[in-house]
Amino acid sequence: MTATVEFGIVPMGGALVAAAGVSVPPPLTPSPVNLLRSSRNPSDASDVRWEQGFAYLPMGNGEMNIDDACAGDNIGVPVDKKGVATFWTPYLLSTKYTCSAMGADLAEHQQRAQGLLDAATPKLLEYELWNGLLTKAAGYQNLYLEQATGVDAYTATSVVEAIAICESYLSQMSYGGRGMIHMPAWVSAYLPAGGMRREGNLILTIRDTIVLPGAGYGHYPASQSGPPVAPTGSFNIYATGITDVRTGPIIPWPEGDVNLALNRATNTVDTRAYRMACASWDGIAFARVATTITL
Repeated sequence: MTATVEFGIVPMGGALVAAAGVSVPPPLTPSPVNLLRSSRNPSDASDVRWEQGFAYLPMGNGEMNIDDACAGDNIGVPVDKKGVATFWTPYLLSTKYTCSAMGADLAEHQQRAQGLLDAATPKLLEYELWNGLLTKAAGYQNLYLEQATGVDAYTATSVVEAIAICESYLSQMSYGGRGMIHMPAWVSAYLPAGGMRREGNLILTIRDTIVLPGAGYGHYPASQSGPPVAPTGSFNIYATGITDVRTGPIIPWPEGDVNLALNRATNTVDTRAYRMACASWDGIAFARVATTITL
């Protein structure tokens, strides 16, 4: 396939230069294994009430018994649970696309900002679910994976053992239903080949537990130098119930007058895109397994 080539002015080295030919850039392609695709997506485009915040009573908080239908004897089956879900406050995801004001095409710039937000939504959701930086700064009640309290803590000596602990934990919580295991992206290289399989956009264990090595997991503020987690250091893997991801429509800015996006100091145009979103789970299962990898 031949790429379309256009002629024009492009920024290079802090200056604007005439380009002999400007090729169409490759499209944005998010990882097919991500939080958005691994979660339930209960959003209804016609119902935006969730954007004001939401809460629900988890279905797994009941009691379970094994009864003798004749004698009336019964055995109570343990139902471990962390409690009910907290109140969830959705947040705003955004992207910005900046380019020269010379020959500015507002429609094209908006498409770029919107395309970037669409592709980046999974990573942004993963980043907040893992770190909870906005939750802490804004004082939200939202659960996040790296919070210090309210989580059952375990240790393991390998990724295989950590996954086994997560599987055992999920089987004991509530009715023993399907859950998720969250880990930094680089840990995917150490997943046991014999105990994993791929189905479409999902990585699954033998028990059909969803394993998510998220692109936004394990990241920390940019002020920290070096890799987020050294391969030989300790890191965390988490087990939760199935997550829900709610996303609103992508809204471009500005919608009309390009001058609203004009930065006269730099002679550039800043177009933006926004959407409301929230990643949540019912809070019944929540475990952290600290483990290491020795290379």
